Amino acid sequence: MKDKNLLGEYLALMQIDRFQEHYSQDINSESYFGMPLASIIAGENKLRDGAEKKLAYFSMEYGLASSFYNTFKSALPCDPHNLIPANTIFSNYRLSDYFFDLRLDSMIDLPIYSGGLGVLAGDTLKTMADYKMAAVGVGILWHAGYFRQRFW
Repeated sequence: MKDKNLLGEYLALMQIDRFQEHYSQDINSESYFGMPLASIIAGENKLRDGAEKKLAYFSMEYGLASSFYNTFKSALPCDPHNLIPANTIFSNYRLSDYFFDLRLDSMIDLPIYSGGLGVLAGDTLKTMADYKMAAVGVGILWHAGYFRQRFW
């Protein structure tokens, strides 16, 4: 009975469009995309609690990986737009991209940091999680990086 109340509590906190159709297999009385549902609810309650101290850390990121959100396990298949053959590795050297094109038939996964700031942001958020501090990190995708990046 307690587990069913967790799902009800979660749904009371969140507004989820077409829950039954899209998410009922991934969000249930025990888990949220494979993660414990109780910890998701506890984190959301801390973020909404006016007495809790909060910190927002904004990080401008470059090269957001198409599989970034796949750390959560979904019961539904991956969207075909994420698996298109047009996915390619790119760089800031247009001439090199023209001559050395590497096409992939599956989802690509590139680093999401821009020369160090993203790594620092991730370390900061990890430390805050270790200290059980409520925090939200927001990555902003830019179409041009601050540094030239090499992925291999």
